[in-house]
Amino acid sequence: MMLMDVSGMRGSRPRQPTTELLKSLAVGPEDPGAAEPEGMLAAGSMAANNTSFEWDGTESIERVLSYSTSLGVRDAGSQPCHVFPLSRGDASAIVAVHRRLYGSCVLPEVNEETFAQAQKTLAGLTTRIDEFIAADRIVPGSCRWFIKTNRHSCKDATIDHPNQQDAELFRQELCARGVKVLPTDDSPDDIDFGSAFEAFCSARLKATAAEDGDQVVGLLTRSYLTHEDLALQLEHSQEWDCYIAFLPFDDAISDTPLNEFRCFVSRGTLRCVAQYSYLVKCPIAPEHMPIAGQACADFVSSRMSELLPAGVVDAAIDVRCIHQPQGWQVSLIEVNPLGPGCVWGVLNWERDKEWLLGRDEVPAPHVVADNVGNVTEYVRSTDGEVLVGFTKAHGLGFTMGGLAHVSEEYMQVLYDVMGLEAMFEADAARRQLEASTTTEVPESATGANSSSRCVLL
Repeated sequence: MMLMDVSGMRGSRPRQPTTELLKSLAVGPEDPGAAEPEGMLAAGSMAANNTSFEWDGTESIERVLSYSTSLGVRDAGSQPCHVFPLSRGDASAIVAVHRRLYGSCVLPEVNEETFAQAQKTLAGLTTRIDEFIAADRIVPGSCRWFIKTNRHSCKDATIDHPNQQDAELFRQELCARGVKVLPTDDSPDDIDFGSAFEAFCSARLKATAAEDGDQVVGLLTRSYLTHEDLALQLEHSQEWDCYIAFLPFDDAISDTPLNEFRCFVSRGTLRCVAQYSYLVKCPIAPEHMPIAGQACADFVSSRMSELLPAGVVDAAIDVRCIHQPQGWQVSLIEVNPLGPGCVWGVLNWERDKEWLLGRDEVPAPHVVADNVGNVTEYVRSTDGEVLVGFTKAHGLGFTMGGLAHVSEEYMQVLYDVMGLEAMFEADAARRQLEASTTTEVPESATGANSSSRCVLL
């Protein structure tokens, strides 16, 4: 049983009027829009389709949404899951609470009446989830669950809106990976944040493990991806078939967060294997990447018929690749729809879509480097058929791109565990001493001190 990860297709944000949102909140579990679990499972057969989009702007959002939901955990992949039906009223309440508690200038406002009704709906949802978890429909012995809707997980909730428990998990992961106070005579510009970022990736996954209805609803309402997902389905899904999938949480996946790769399939052919967490150096040595990429390619290609619903020929399949004494071990993480929203990192949709969709030749092996130490390499799998992209090196100090995704709550923990304050003070003192011993120092030299880095903290 494997932990499910996510990166799905992103649609345009619907602007549902507050009055309409309030009306939809009245839809409860007895409403026709809320199917029973048996009905939800039976509905999976209608999800299969043979659409392979050109992605030229002519495709309809309804057809794209139908395709993307056909690759939900219930209908794609080989892992068994436990499905909890989510009514339109439940979905509308999650959308409303997110907008009220985590709103921004780009989201519609939610008034007091709508918010109060949404909270009441979610209280009922929490109770029903608790009853669902306690029932025999959930695997006996499992007590922690990875959850996702039919399109998205809510792992972004623990990145963008971490709570105190999430921050403490990060502290624990830092210590477990040997991250500790740095010597004050080191330069902040020479810090290798690789292990710290790996700890961050692990902690934010472990923070998604839910044990009860309160934690499940809390993750759903904190998640912007879930908000976008449900708002899109509320506006464009004519036949309501939304659910929450429960999968037993597997710590092995969150213990090795940097060993995930996304495999891009179009027209039934695997085109590329790309490192998922691309902001940090790949843990697999560059000289081994052709073999590791081949292992991923063999796994996906040999299981295409069981991983994809009948008729579906395009997908982005996430796998975990670990080297064991007996060789490379590859396992499934998630099946995603192929489209603009799932192509990022070492790839770029506008630059790479033609060959990713099979309309152009796969690029030759090459290396791309910037001026701060980030190096991306593209090699071929051992059979020469698949492009394998990965990060060969990441920048040191605060030029490391991954730090831009570390929110204030996590950065405070990092600041404390690594003793960065003392390092910054020592660095500032050295710079001041150097400036005082120079007869004429350009303004840029004295200004380039730790203050520019401290703004991140």
